[in-house]
Amino acid sequence: MDNLTLEVLVHELTPALLHKTIQKIKQTADRTLMFALRSRKTEFLTVCLNPSHPSLFLTEKENKFAEAVSTDWLVSLRKYLIGGRIVNLSKKLADRILFFDFENNRVSSSLEKLTLVLELIPLKPNALLLHESQEILASFLAQKAPSGVEPAFYKPPETKSAFSVDQITKEEFQLLAGRGSFSTDLESVKILRRRDPLAGFEARKEPPLGSKLSGISPFFVREMAHGATHDPEVLWERFQMILKRVRLGPHSPQIYFLKPSVAPSLPAKVMPSSKATGMAEKILVVPFPFDSLNGIQHQEFLSLNAACIEAYQIFRARSHFLKRQQSLTSNVTAHLKKRARLLESLQADLRKNESFEILKKYASLLYAQQEKSAPGKSMLRVVDLFDPNQAEIEVPLDPRFSVIQNANRYSKLYQKANRSIPSIKARIQKVEAEIKLLDFQQKTLANAETMDDLERALEPPRKMSGQTRVGQDGHAIEGCDTTRDTAAHPQNLLRKAVKSFISSEGLSILVGKSSKDNDILTLRIAKSEDFWFHVAGYGGSHVVLKNPGKLAMPPSQSLLEAAQLAAYFSQARNAPKVEVHWTQKKFVSKPKGSKPGLVRLKEYRAISVRPQLLGGEASEP
Repeated sequence: MDNLTLEVLVHELTPALLHKTIQKIKQTADRTLMFALRSRKTEFLTVCLNPSHPSLFLTEKENKFAEAVSTDWLVSLRKYLIGGRIVNLSKKLADRILFFDFENNRVSSSLEKLTLVLELIPLKPNALLLHESQEILASFLAQKAPSGVEPAFYKPPETKSAFSVDQITKEEFQLLAGRGSFSTDLESVKILRRRDPLAGFEARKEPPLGSKLSGISPFFVREMAHGATHDPEVLWERFQMILKRVRLGPHSPQIYFLKPSVAPSLPAKVMPSSKATGMAEKILVVPFPFDSLNGIQHQEFLSLNAACIEAYQIFRARSHFLKRQQSLTSNVTAHLKKRARLLESLQADLRKNESFEILKKYASLLYAQQEKSAPGKSMLRVVDLFDPNQAEIEVPLDPRFSVIQNANRYSKLYQKANRSIPSIKARIQKVEAEIKLLDFQQKTLANAETMDDLERALEPPRKMSGQTRVGQDGHAIEGCDTTRDTAAHPQNLLRKAVKSFISSEGLSILVGKSSKDNDILTLRIAKSEDFWFHVAGYGGSHVVLKNPGKLAMPPSQSLLEAAQLAAYFSQARNAPKVEVHWTQKKFVSKPKGSKPGLVRLKEYRAISVRPQLLGGEASEP
């Protein structure tokens, strides 16, 4: 998040955070902290310390983004902050460092003042808990131990820039602007944008002004210079206008999708485009529209907090996609290397067996000898009857056997090698086809842009039969013939493995019949955007609510009915009310080597329902 954008966000969130009390604190495996804040109602402050996307935002509902973890840092936060009240939130204009001041008397009888420091600096974010004296009580990242036994005190990260946006004078700014240069040639920008809509907007590695002035990003520098002359006076006025708008508004938060990829469509406020943006490779959150990014696909929000929530969800979706893509690609690459080694070994065996043609010649020459000498010779010199010149050759012998026994031995070795050649050639043909399929999967995975693309990449083309493909769990599935295996057809799988229902809102609900059928339903039939249900704490069927519209949330009545079916088809059928966990199928995975029906949920929500069977079961598909 850009520093000036963070400045606007802090001003927006400060009224909502002041005087709130910390109820509970959680930390997840993806470097995210969640603070439950209580005043008249409970709200949740989420702080992301991921180096690729340091950010924070406030939500009304708890988001179970990832599996919770326990660390010494988290223990310290809970010890000092739970029960504490936020009394102040501050930030310097030039720094991406937030200071949350707390008052708490949980540890000591007297009122204790503490400060939570959030350094939301890209590539090296950190969080520290400070005593009133600025002594460091705990740190998210490990700190260098001070010499001796003296306590460590907090020092803000040093900046390499000579000037900052909150202290630079007009003369200093004009001096820097006079030395710098900006891409303001509108005609050249227009020519470049015909090839690339982002040409002229991507920040240079070392912007002349941005590298000397802390607190302003290259994109804000480009916005400041957009359409302006090289006159330092004009640039100073535009610089002041940007700072004034950051402080006072008006604000109209935007997300610009700088490198969009295909993904589920966003709400109607997104500018029309042939590609959706839910899996954008690079996004930019700004507090107001940028003239320098005019024409770039973007989305407008009512608040900067809402924009930050959407940006975080896009970041998580992209991270989950890249992690899954990397995992599948690694598995395919590993299988591809194994097949390549097997092919090399088979080809060597084929060359070796084809070279055994000489054994037939040795056997024939030995059989043609009139003298059947006794054992003891290691070599016999004979006339080559197959040579037009009738030259003599040396035939190696095993001293343990006679000539006729050596002839028999050569004959058997030749017959064995001759019999193996067709099978080796058949295996080579099969392995070559498997390598072709794995290579196809590897290229498809590399070009995938959505989770559905990744799933489709694991499905072999219909014309490639009897080959190896890598399944959803990353294991090779051999001999898969998609053209003849009618049992694997989706309709046949659906008929044999699940019960089918229709919700009152017209959506299909599928229920697994057994543990093995649960695996088939979850791993082979359900799509990544479908909704998945299972009763909490009891054995039971997997239930899938189909999501053809790729909605972010299921319709309320369909959600209730699917949860009721999950409770009914479980060991808790006779309970008055049970809890059911639900999530999207893309957050469901199967641990390696686990028993049928056992899965792992990366994130989920819960709903309490009464076990109940729907009035009408759908006909068999």
